[in-house]
Amino acid sequence: MSKVGHDHPSVVTVVGDQAANVVGVHRGRAGPFAMVRPVDGGDEWQAPPENVAQRKGGKHERE
Repeated sequence: MSKVGHDHPSVVTVVGDQAANVVGVHRGRAGPFAMVRPVDGGDEWQAPPENVAQRKGGKHERE
């Protein structure tokens, strides 16, 4: 998994939230946070950008 650092990945990119150990879809930004939604739908959550990294291959399973 490649680290994104403080730059946010593109919207609708499959990302992993390393702190929460979940995979989701990057939906945009809310202030300094990345907004991530579960791949299969559900409530968005805010993740610090240093915890979010783009997934290679678009894999949707837990890390």
